Amino acid sequence: MDKLSTKEMTSMMILYMLGTAIMTGYTFYTTPHPLYIIISFLAALIPIITCTIIIKNNKKNLFTVIDDSFNKFFSKIINLFFVIYAFILEIFYLRYFIIFTKNNILIKTPVIITTIIFLLLIFLTLKRNIITLGKLSTFLIPINIIVILFGILFSVKMFDINNLNSLLTLNMDNIYDNLLLSIILPFGDIVLFGFIINNINKNENIKKSYSIAFTVSFILIMLIYFTNIFVLGFPLLLKVPYPTFITVGLSSIGTYVTRMKIIVAFNFFITTLVKISVCSYAAMLGLKHIMNLSNIKEINIIYTIIVFFTAMILPSTINKLLLSLFKFKWYFLFTAFILPILVLIISKIKNRKTT
Repeated sequence: MDKLSTKEMTSMMILYMLGTAIMTGYTFYTTPHPLYIIISFLAALIPIITCTIIIKNNKKNLFTVIDDSFNKFFSKIINLFFVIYAFILEIFYLRYFIIFTKNNILIKTPVIITTIIFLLLIFLTLKRNIITLGKLSTFLIPINIIVILFGILFSVKMFDINNLNSLLTLNMDNIYDNLLLSIILPFGDIVLFGFIINNINKNENIKKSYSIAFTVSFILIMLIYFTNIFVLGFPLLLKVPYPTFITVGLSSIGTYVTRMKIIVAFNFFITTLVKISVCSYAAMLGLKHIMNLSNIKEINIIYTIIVFFTAMILPSTINKLLLSLFKFKWYFLFTAFILPILVLIISKIKNRKTT
């Protein structure tokens, strides 16, 4: 099987971690305060470090390590937990993007058409497993970063420093109330790279890919976040589901408004495509292990159909969609943080017994 270069894996990981943060400036999940971003990134280090140790010690992806470390019954159950986790994230991210396009870009286009086209793109992207996505990410990452930086520079003239005043009064009660969500979302899903990062060409570069992607993503998201605060301020920032899109609109002049919005929307499309493709690949890879299939191509079509019909029945508004997503918070915490640690412990014990 072909391997991804360190550059390809890192590019894919950056786009994945940016995800919906490109459009939302991070206010997608939690009460807006920079402390939440820091908490989320620090929490993401738990699955990153855990998966890195597992993969470097075993030189296999997480699904294979689970198969080797547990008996047949428990390995299938644990793998199924991760499959369902990836599936839930995929359908929610897909629905979020479809709602965005319906409300802002393709207003007259039926939702069903937009969904089919997007899933078809994911299907074609994963036709050669993860290789195509890696090469595509390497090509798109410079465009993505340039658009982000250009959008920020374009917004400087609209900055209002007074908008920072609301951040100076930090309510610790709100911090505690939203602490769990800050931990598990949105960066806890980096655990899914534990199933694909072994496709990197050099095993020793796993740590390097994680480190670069983690740092770049953090810097970009913080820049996006503070740009939205300087331009929109509170409480407006809390009332709009796509702050970055609104920020660009307010900062643009004349005929540049539509053009800049389209460019930002394309950036959102790029990161969403990568995010959902990784979720889809991880879920199908897990099903391959559970069902003892030779290749994910055997289930690609049927899995895509299931994703389509499930996504179509999800709520059609952002607020209701988020409320539905938050119902899975304990499941996310268990799957993204506790299960990898359990796998690490059992695999260590198993390796010691064999040696």
